[in-house]
Amino acid sequence: MEKDKVPKIVEKLNIKNVTRDMTHNDPKIQIRAVFQAWIPLSSIILLQCLKIVPSPCQMDKMKIEQLLNLQRVCEDQYLSKCIETLIPCFEKISIEPTTPTIAYVSKMFCVNKKNLSQNKPKAFIPKPRDKTQQENPTLLPVKGDQEKQNVEIEETEKTYIDADNVIMALARVFSGTLKIGQEIYILSSSYLPDKKQIENNPDDFVKMNRFVSKVEIKELYMLFGRELMLVDWIPAGNFCGIGGLENDVIRTATLSSILNIVPINEKLPSNPIVRNSIEPVNPQELPILHQGLKLLMQSDSCVDVLMEKTGELVILTAGDVHLGKCIEDLRTKFAQIEFHVSRPMVSLRETIVNRSDFDFNKDSFHVVLETNQFIMSTIAVSMPDNIYEAVKNNADFLTIIEQHEYKSFVDIAKQFGQSVKKPVREKDFKSEITKRGISHVKDVLKTAFESNGVFWTGFQDKIWSISKKTDCINLLINNVTDYTRSIFIELGGYDKRALFDHCFIKAYNTLCEAGPICEEPLRNCVFFVNKFEFKVDVQPEDITQQTTASVESSIRDSFRRAFEKQEQRLMEPMYMTEIQVNTNILGEWIY
Repeated sequence: MEKDKVPKIVEKLNIKNVTRDMTHNDPKIQIRAVFQAWIPLSSIILLQCLKIVPSPCQMDKMKIEQLLNLQRVCEDQYLSKCIETLIPCFEKISIEPTTPTIAYVSKMFCVNKKNLSQNKPKAFIPKPRDKTQQENPTLLPVKGDQEKQNVEIEETEKTYIDADNVIMALARVFSGTLKIGQEIYILSSSYLPDKKQIENNPDDFVKMNRFVSKVEIKELYMLFGRELMLVDWIPAGNFCGIGGLENDVIRTATLSSILNIVPINEKLPSNPIVRNSIEPVNPQELPILHQGLKLLMQSDSCVDVLMEKTGELVILTAGDVHLGKCIEDLRTKFAQIEFHVSRPMVSLRETIVNRSDFDFNKDSFHVVLETNQFIMSTIAVSMPDNIYEAVKNNADFLTIIEQHEYKSFVDIAKQFGQSVKKPVREKDFKSEITKRGISHVKDVLKTAFESNGVFWTGFQDKIWSISKKTDCINLLINNVTDYTRSIFIELGGYDKRALFDHCFIKAYNTLCEAGPICEEPLRNCVFFVNKFEFKVDVQPEDITQQTTASVESSIRDSFRRAFEKQEQRLMEPMYMTEIQVNTNILGEWIY
């Protein structure tokens, strides 16, 4: 910025208060001073939030469906009706008594008690002197009274200086009004209403259901930066802080005045990958460390804490910088004790790459398992990148489809004991939203599979199972010519091979959770089952728990050997960092 042009710019921007920084020699300081006087950054951010963040009555219908996760809960007719009555509450703001109160806690955060309005020091107002003091101004308080006053002042100052931290819930009210003293239900993301139990005895339903609890709202705050002002009620459309929920809400939850609703969908952050063992210097302070880690996990959504089988505490973070911040918070705020942190143990992934001489039809890559009951053949291959992305982007929905009306071994055995056997058919979904979602996912998978050549064409309709972890995508594919099995098809039918279906699923998931290299999760692997035939006639009554355990172990060993026949690799996490610099230093090394 040229100095001689600053007065003209200030005049055109209608800036009346000219500061000394506007005439500074450093152009950066000049520009910053002009911008701060023209449009303050805080005002711009606030106006943009008001402009971009919509109120509940202006939310798009697709946004409401995403919040309620209709693809997961809409398969029950009662739940469909429940959602139909719930959506209008989101579409219009109302504070009438008949409107149910619905709010969503998006995170828990740490606040110093000194920033709460009720803990602010009150203005000092001197008391009028009594008549004796007025008549005799030289009369001083006795020594005892003076010491008592000094003690009260010191205790008051200590209260504000040594104030502790408190965990607060950050929530947005979508419908109704939150009030102090109001009794409200806390619903976790796994909560599903039960019409009969709710109508018969709601109190017993709450006591028996571990996904719902009932609390009383004790503190409500309006957020003004670091300052939190205590208020009596919060209307719909507002963000607020709620105190006293740290023991009932871990990270996120839905608050509702009624039980006949579905919870708002929880959007999980990226999974932490750096693992560190943590232990207190003084073993007697282990309970304090436990409590501190709980508070840290509540206030930071990217932190996870695990306890190994050996009793060792492990803290999972996103990296070294994140770990350093967590250690600082533990020592200064949450635990305030000394502890040891081990060297980082980065979480790895096991995978395979196809060899240069790889041929799907070669017998050398196939693993044949032959038992007294059946014969199976399997092969493991590497998953193409576009298939991986297609499955990863729809992993949650595919898991919902796979788990929909899943039948156990007992259910399948009962089916074969009936005189009338049902043919194999597509899974029946009641929700039109889910049906549209399935059609869309099938089209996406078909495009991804067909783009990798003739070998992969058609396998999108033969997916047997996907891995449980959405960050470690693997596939189990049924390539048996005379056995129909897919996540889109009901389990059962006339084929007795369905009796061992759970053995394949468990064996596959067990291997995906701990691979053969160093027992780390698998990623980018596809297991094809090419042959699955019975050697003898198997009856449901002949299958025992010991039999299924033996079959599951044999199948897992078969998958493991198929994995080991390919070229194995260990994958380590990588961080993508974007650096922005001025154009005049592009191409130069920065140390």
